[in-house]
Amino acid sequence: MNRFKIWQIFLIYTVVLLGIIYALPNFYPTKPSLQIAFGDSSRLLNKNINYEIEEVLSAENITFDEIAVEQALRMRESGDADEIVAVSIGPAQNQETIRTALAMGADRGIHIEAPHEIEPLAVAKLLKAVVNEENPGLVLVGKQA
Repeated sequence: MNRFKIWQIFLIYTVVLLGIIYALPNFYPTKPSLQIAFGDSSRLLNKNINYEIEEVLSAENITFDEIAVEQALRMRESGDADEIVAVSIGPAQNQETIRTALAMGADRGIHIEAPHEIEPLAVAKLLKAVVNEENPGLVLVGKQA
């Protein structure tokens, strides 16, 4: 009645089971290249990813703020910009960022002191107020703008 013998069925099930066991680690790797999370876990995930990116960039001595200032300097040299104004929003330690931009060649620096943990919407509103006051032709931003 059954065209397979019991040992053949057992062999088929064993091969399928071993295939599943072998493939499982590939479905759930220990360090995925992309992970989607929601709620509190997404904040932790983003914090970990940002930390890893910052580690790599700091090892190479690359900062996004300096890249933006360098681009602004290139634009001023080519005649596309007249003045470079560096803006930093955050705690008093951020004055170092302004000093770095001024040392690189920025004309002026504006520091808006804010508490250590400032919400992105608040940063956007403060940046909008600075843009409305200064009326620049172009705004180049660094990492956390």
